[in-house]
Amino acid sequence: MPVGAYDVGPLGVWNVSIVGDGLAVQLPEGGRQQLFAISDTTFVFQSSGGTLTFVTDAQKNAVTHLLLTIVEGDFRGDRK
Repeated sequence: MPVGAYDVGPLGVWNVSIVGDGLAVQLPEGGRQQLFAISDTTFVFQSSGGTLTFVTDAQKNAVTHLLLTIVEGDFRGDRK
């Protein structure tokens, strides 16, 4: 489950939570943003125009980090 806090470097700490039957990300500035699933691990992050992918450890099947993919490039957020 990807719920938790992620350190996205210069973009701050993002908190992912369950909202209703989906996921949302709480940004340091900008409030809570709804995520829209396109697979089990990849979500459209509409306000950024990109996607968030939750990456798991193959051995433990636990989320280790997220990857924000936007026009400017990829940003990694390590789970805290």
